[in-house]
Amino acid sequence: MQLYEVPLGAFPRLVAEQTFVDLAPGATVNVSFETVWSSFLSEFPPSYRVLIAYDPDIFIDGNDFNGDCDLDNNMAEVDGFAINDLLR
Repeated sequence: MQLYEVPLGAFPRLVAEQTFVDLAPGATVNVSFETVWSSFLSEFPPSYRVLIAYDPDIFIDGNDFNGDCDLDNNMAEVDGFAINDLLR
């Protein structure tokens, strides 16, 4: 799992990673990153994106029941303005 800081108008920056091998249905994996945040000083706060990055063989492992390769649900992003709203 990889966590990226996404500044407005700039390239995403990898800020944290958490390795895992298997994850049971309903289980979770946590990844964390600490930063100084001011909801009043930043006009354009960065967003944060978390994504699951798979080994290259995920598509050729021969397991038709392996739902991991559903690329539509492997990323989530939280907008910096939404983070500001939570902190105000």
